[in-house]
Amino acid sequence: MARFTRRIEVPTPPEETFAYVADFSTTSAWDPGISDARRLDDGPLGEGCRFEVVSTFGGRQIPVTYTITSIRPSERVVLEGIGDRFRGVDDIRFSPAEGGGTRVQYVADLRLRGIARIAEPFMRSRFEQVVEDGARGLERTLRARGTS
Repeated sequence: MARFTRRIEVPTPPEETFAYVADFSTTSAWDPGISDARRLDDGPLGEGCRFEVVSTFGGRQIPVTYTITSIRPSERVVLEGIGDRFRGVDDIRFSPAEGGGTRVQYVADLRLRGIARIAEPFMRSRFEQVVEDGARGLERTLRARGTS
C-alpha cells in the first residue's frame, strides 16, 4: 500500500471547509483527476454515506464507490473507496489555522487490487502525482471560496 500525506492551509473556517470536503460529491469540482462525482444516498452526512466518483487514470474512466467510515464534524472524515482494481482510504483532518482559516491534513492510502497489484510498485510516482494534483486543486478551490 502506498501512503501519501499532504497539508494545506486555506482561508475558509473549519466548519465550512469540513462541510465542503466531507461531501465527496464535490470532488469533481476540485480534483482534476475526477471527471464526475455524485452522492448515492440522501439524508444528513454521516457514517455509511456513499458516493460514486469517476476517476480518469491512464486514459480510462474508473468508477470508485466511496463510503464514509468515520466522521467527526468539523474535525475528521475517513472515506474508503473501492473499485474493480482499486482500494483507497482517505483520512482527512481539519483544525483551526493560526491567524484564521483551516489547516487540512489529507492522508491517502492507495492500493491496487487483484492482478493489478503486481504493478503497484511501479505506480507509486503516478499515485503521488494524483494526490498532489488533488491537494493543489482543493487548496485552489477553497482559497477561491474564502475570497468570495
